[in-house]
Amino acid sequence: MQVFDLECGSRLRLVRTQLKLTTYGMAERLQLPQSTYSKYENGSMSIKVEALKQLYLQFKVLPDYICLGKFPIFEGKKEAGHLITDLNELKAGQQAIKSKLDFWISRK
Repeated sequence: MQVFDLECGSRLRLVRTQLKLTTYGMAERLQLPQSTYSKYENGSMSIKVEALKQLYLQFKVLPDYICLGKFPIFEGKKEAGHLITDLNELKAGQQAIKSKLDFWISRK
C-alpha cells in the first residue's frame, strides 16, 4: 500500500459519503465490481484512469481532487471553505471602502 493510494482512497470515501452512496452504489455508477471500488477506497489498489473518467462523467468530480487533493471537488461548485473565504474578502473590501468614505466625510 502506498501513501498516494491511501490518500486517493480517503478522498474517494469523502466524495461517496457526500453523494450519500454506499460502496455498492458508487461501484455500480462507476461500472466497477464492488470489490474493486472497495480496494480503491481502502488504498490496496491504485485508482485507474477509467474510474477517474467515470467519476467525472457521472458526478463532475475533478481528478485533481482525487489525485492531488486540490479543490474544488466538483466542477463548477465551491466548497463551504472557499465560500467563507470569498465572503471574508468581500467584507474586508466593504470595510476598506467604508473607512475611506468616513475619512473623506470627516475632512469636509
